[in-house]
Amino acid sequence: MFFVVGLAGVVLLFMWVGTEHMVTKMNLNLLWLIPTHLVASVCLAFNKTPDWLIQYLKFSSFFLGLVVVLWFFLPQDLPSAGFPLAILIGLRTLHQWKLTEPEVPED
Repeated sequence: MFFVVGLAGVVLLFMWVGTEHMVTKMNLNLLWLIPTHLVASVCLAFNKTPDWLIQYLKFSSFFLGLVVVLWFFLPQDLPSAGFPLAILIGLRTLHQWKLTEPEVPED
């Protein structure tokens, strides 16, 4: 899931920055199609857990939660089909954060 979302975010970011398409200019779908999920998916695929990955998943889950709460108040109309996907991505990010966070041994 992170790979697909990251890839869609990279394509959208390229269309925004690298081309002259007016449809993708200033597209707020990048708030939930986060391109950096592509890098996180590679780390998760190879079972590597660098220190930054846990912080990234934590930030990403909180950020997606904020996007979901503010979805209908954003200045651009985002697709209604993206709303449940944004919730799903946020929940998956939260779940992955809990899975990759090292357990602290109790005394």
